[in-house]
Amino acid sequence: MADELPVLPPAPLADLVREAAAAAPESVAVEAGGRAVTYWDLVGSADRLADELREAGAGTVAVTGPCGIGFVVALLAAAAAPVRLVTVDPGLPAARRVAMLETAAVDLVLATDEASAIEAASLNLVPAKEKKSTDTAERPGRVPICHLSPDGLSLAGPLPTVGPAGGSATYVFFTSGTTGEAKAVLGRQAAAAHFVRWQRVRFLAGSGDRFAQLTGPSSDGLLRDVFTPLGAGATLCVAPADVAVRPGGVTAWLSDAGITAVHAVPSLATRWLAAAGPAEPWSGLRLSFFAGEPLSDVTVSRWRERFPDTRVINLYGPPETTLAKFCHEVGEPVPGIQPVGRPLPETDLRLVDGEVWIRTPYRTSTTRGKPTRGSSATAARSGTAPATWVSWTTWASFACAAGPVSR
Repeated sequence: MADELPVLPPAPLADLVREAAAAAPESVAVEAGGRAVTYWDLVGSADRLADELREAGAGTVAVTGPCGIGFVVALLAAAAAPVRLVTVDPGLPAARRVAMLETAAVDLVLATDEASAIEAASLNLVPAKEKKSTDTAERPGRVPICHLSPDGLSLAGPLPTVGPAGGSATYVFFTSGTTGEAKAVLGRQAAAAHFVRWQRVRFLAGSGDRFAQLTGPSSDGLLRDVFTPLGAGATLCVAPADVAVRPGGVTAWLSDAGITAVHAVPSLATRWLAAAGPAEPWSGLRLSFFAGEPLSDVTVSRWRERFPDTRVINLYGPPETTLAKFCHEVGEPVPGIQPVGRPLPETDLRLVDGEVWIRTPYRTSTTRGKPTRGSSATAARSGTAPATWVSWTTWASFACAAGPVSR
C-alpha cells in the first residue's frame, strides 16, 4: 500500500500563485536583470525548494540578498512550505540585521547569491535554542547560511537539518522605527492573502499587467508588491538596483519597462519626479497605488502630469491590521491631504472616546517583544484571527495623517 501524502498546513499566498500558474503556465511571471521566468518554472522551482525546507525541519527562515528572480523563488518557497518568513535588506547596518534576525529567532538564512551568504555568515548568528541553553561546555553553533544557484531557481547545495517541527504560514516584519524603537510584528499569510485577493479583484489586475517591484526587502509591502501580480497572472518587473541614478530615474524606467501598475510612497514619488526633470507624458501606467504617508493634492497633480491616464488610489492602514485597510480612488483631488476612503471588506471603523478603533479578522497576530499601541489581548497563531478591536490612534492624529474618511 502506498504511503499517504502528508497533510500540509494552509498556504494561502502560494495557492494564489499556483492558481495563476495553472491558468497560464507559459506566461512570464518575473522579469529581472534582463532575464525572465515563466509561471511553470517559478512554481516548480519554489515547490522543490519548499520540499527541501520541510525536509530540513526549518521553522523560521530569513531571506536576504539582492531582489531578483532568486528572491521571488525564495519568498514563494517560504510561503509554500510554509515556514515563518523574515525578509532582511542586506543594505541595513549589521547591528540592525543581527537584532532583526535574533528577534525573529531564525533557524536558517537563505541568501539569493553567494556574496550575500558570505556577508550573512559574518554576522555569526547563534540559534535561539542555544542562546537559551545553560550548557557552557561546548562552543555554541551558528545559524546555517545557504544560498541559491546563480540562476536563482535551485539551491547551490543541500540544506542542513535544523529542526524536527517545521514552521507556520506566518511572517515577521519590522516597523520603520521613525516614532521610536523598531518593533517586530507577526503577520499571517491569510491576512496578506485577503488584501492581495481584494486588490486583484477590485482593480481587475490580470495577465496584461506589468507590476513594478520597487519596495525594499524589509518592508511588509514587499508581500503586496510580489503576490498581487503573481496571484493575478501578471508579470512582476523587478527594477534594476541602480534605477534611481540612471538617466530619467524611476519614472523613465516605468515607461521604458511598460509598467502598468506601481506602488509608491508619496515622498518617494515626489523625489522620482524631481530627479527625472522635464519628460514627455506617458499614458501606459494604468494604476498608481500610494501608501505609507499622507497623500497631498500637489503630489497627485504632479504625478498626473507625468502619467495623465493613471488611476490614483490612496491606501491607508496601520501595521497591526496587515497592509492597507482603507481605500480611496482620487478623482479631482481635494485641497491638502486626500481622503483614505472606505474600509476594505470585513473591516469596521469606530470612533470611541476620541480614538480610532479598527476591527478586522484579517490582521496581524501579535507584536513580538515589547507590545506597541495597537496590540490586542487576543490573537491567533494561524488561520483567521479573532475580529478584535484595535485602538490605533486618536481621531485628531488620524484625520491629520489621512484626511477625511468617506462615509
